Amino acid sequence: MSFLSLPGSLYRRALAVLLLSPAAMAATVFTENFSSTTLADKPNSYLGGYYGNQLNFGEWVRSGPTITLASGTLQAASDSGFRSAAILLSPSLFPSAGQYTLTFDIVSYTGDANDTATVGIWTGSGYDLTKSSGNSLILNTQTGQLQALGSAVSNQVASATFTGTGTGITMDFNYDGVSTVALFFGATTGGYPFPTARYDNVTVTSKVAAAVPEPSVMVISVLPVGLALLRRRRAA
Repeated sequence: MSFLSLPGSLYRRALAVLLLSPAAMAATVFTENFSSTTLADKPNSYLGGYYGNQLNFGEWVRSGPTITLASGTLQAASDSGFRSAAILLSPSLFPSAGQYTLTFDIVSYTGDANDTATVGIWTGSGYDLTKSSGNSLILNTQTGQLQALGSAVSNQVASATFTGTGTGITMDFNYDGVSTVALFFGATTGGYPFPTARYDNVTVTSKVAAAVPEPSVMVISVLPVGLALLRRRRAA
């Protein structure tokens, strides 16, 4: 029996199942539009370990005064090498291991041939939140690195440079299911004149989603209901 040849009432039920089935859509795990964000002055802050200057998940930190908030955007400028704002995302935000996508806008950019807007993604694990050991991660906003101490480990999973504006820029990365994720948004210069990049509309989405069943599968799922309705109608 094909989907289209079903009796009217059964066809409508199967169609309802189709419309209500979860689509293969990306699930958003993090979003930031910088409308009410604060930036902490923590150029080199720690996640875990027995060190001071500890960092919280979801806390935006900056390398110094060249990183500011301007008109609801994150403005990154550099007068010496790399300078950035960064954030650590909790593993609890990520539903599973798999491929994820970072999406963002560069709403304005100025720079010379030796300048770029620079975005990096790192993962890290093995940090000691009980602070009873030296196992820690350092979020270094002056180098764009997530550095590991002790038995902690870190890896750069994606990086890109830009020399212009763009909307809906995407960077894919693989997530292991257990690590924190560090996002760096900055600017890199090789000398005067210095670059300035403004970022907005940051999201992280999962590419893992439930697929829509094939119509034949949905027919099988609603067929017992339809047959029961037909038998009831004949008995009446």
